Amino acid sequence: MKALQNMCWAAVLTATLNTGAATITDTFETTHDYAADGTTNTIWDGFFYNLYGGNTTLAAADANSSNSGVLTLRSTNGNWERGDNDGVLIYKNVNGDFDARVRVISMNNVAWHDAGLIARVADLAAAGAGEDWVAVKHFRHSGLSGHRSTDNNVSVTVELSGLQPWLRLTRQGNALSSYRSLDGTTWERISASTRDDMNGLALQVGIWQATFSNNEGTAQFDDFSLRTPDPWTNSAGGSWPVAGNWSNGVPTGAGSWLLFPGILSNNVSVTLDGNQTAGRIAFATTNNAAYSIVSGNPAGTLTLNDNIGVGGIFSALEIHSGSHSIAVPIALSNKVTVSIAANAELKLREGISGNGGLIKDGSGTLMLTGTHSTYSGNTFVNQGTLICLPLPAGIQAGYMFNNPNNLGEDSSINKNQLTGIGAPAYDANGRFGGALYLNGGSTLVSTLFPTGVPTGSTPYTIALWERSDGSADKGGFIGWGNNTANQCNNLRMDGDNRLNNYWYGNDWNLGGLSTNPKDGNWHHIAVTWDGSTQTMYLDGSQAGSVTRTGLNAQPKNFVIGKTTADVHFKGWLDHVQVANRAFSASEITALMQQSSATENMLPVGTSLHVAAGAMV
Repeated sequence: MKALQNMCWAAVLTATLNTGAATITDTFETTHDYAADGTTNTIWDGFFYNLYGGNTTLAAADANSSNSGVLTLRSTNGNWERGDNDGVLIYKNVNGDFDARVRVISMNNVAWHDAGLIARVADLAAAGAGEDWVAVKHFRHSGLSGHRSTDNNVSVTVELSGLQPWLRLTRQGNALSSYRSLDGTTWERISASTRDDMNGLALQVGIWQATFSNNEGTAQFDDFSLRTPDPWTNSAGGSWPVAGNWSNGVPTGAGSWLLFPGILSNNVSVTLDGNQTAGRIAFATTNNAAYSIVSGNPAGTLTLNDNIGVGGIFSALEIHSGSHSIAVPIALSNKVTVSIAANAELKLREGISGNGGLIKDGSGTLMLTGTHSTYSGNTFVNQGTLICLPLPAGIQAGYMFNNPNNLGEDSSINKNQLTGIGAPAYDANGRFGGALYLNGGSTLVSTLFPTGVPTGSTPYTIALWERSDGSADKGGFIGWGNNTANQCNNLRMDGDNRLNNYWYGNDWNLGGLSTNPKDGNWHHIAVTWDGSTQTMYLDGSQAGSVTRTGLNAQPKNFVIGKTTADVHFKGWLDHVQVANRAFSASEITALMQQSSATENMLPVGTSLHVAAGAMV
């Protein structure tokens, strides 16, 4: 390694940002000469050029001096590419995730002059031999914005035509992403790099400049901001306003960035316990365990407000991995972007109110299951899937089969997880979104009996979509209980044009149906019992009714894909739901028509925009 020479002003590298949440800004209004005085009495941890030897000639590196109210970097012959590291860099030391932004005020038009944001591994040996970093650049001479990733002195660059003054660089785990913007509010992604070698390492995050030639380049910057999240630390769940549940005390409200990380061994609930405010919330788990944010005592509203810093940052809900839910009312202070990664899901179980609209990004699924929303802006589905699925009161278990990585996931508040037996499969071509395919020998079962599923003589509703694939005549959809008189509750077919809801030794076999549930088409089937009257529905219409008593269903042997005493079903199932009350005819119709619920759940007087390739 070459001896350190020329100019290097650096703070101790262990003094890194992200011991807790932080938002740092610099508008460069305070006069400071970094070349002469280093970073003392500034927000920055270090400044250098010609770090391990090099040819850079530095003419200026100052704030509010060469030019009023901006950072000015002026140099020649610097390089930030491959193994070269002799360009100019002013930086903060950062551990963990971050979101850095800056505005390029001006750049003179000379060949090869680049500048922007960078995230660099300080220890050359920590991520493999040589330089390791990711940068976003502003390249005026060629009219390009760029993303450059250097791994062990090998650089790969992605460029987009056109220049936009705002630049942004983020890290989420091992993913580093670059963006550009015209206004600092609406961002276009340039590219992203997956850097396992940089994951978990402290990085130098800051502003860089180089000319790659003997042309003198001058770049001016303003409105720098750097944010890091405040992680939740209680793996067993707990109360939001308890300081010990967070790494740095209770989040401070507007502008705070909250991270619910992959520390869970089981599903947990975080109780809001009153009104709370956050700017940005991110969820990430490494297994099927999930977070649910629920109301608590007193009941409250979660306000999303990210009106801080520079550049106008909209509120954000981010799902990096897993399937999570927010079961409290949400109030917007401005527009909200909901970004959900592939195979991930977020359920919003209450209505959304407030100012601004909703933007759905990412290839994952956003499910709205709450009451009618009243937010003032439009709804944009740029990527992935938006599902509007109002769940009537009383739903205790609901299986939508939209998550290929977790077919037994329950969409109800109870999180009644099921386990597959005999290779049940995901099919993307369900009645609404995904579906469960059963091969005539596969099922979903519960390890523990599902919470809230009606037992004893509790009234009930069972509803589902089915499509037979040559299923056996008595192929079963769902059941639970003991195979003893009146101690189970089962729903199955009973040959052509027949359905059977039996309690064992006390059956209701309804025949003569005008439509055959075994005909290979999608059909909606529902049965209700209010304690005395049992009613069967087929495709939303009442098919029959009878008076029945004697039910004493036991909390055992819950299964989807057969009944407790009969054969397996072969075919597709979708939207299997169980409630602890008897739904009315209109509620059964609403269940069947959930695919058309969008207009009833999104705000009146606003518009829905769905991009090509996205789904609603």
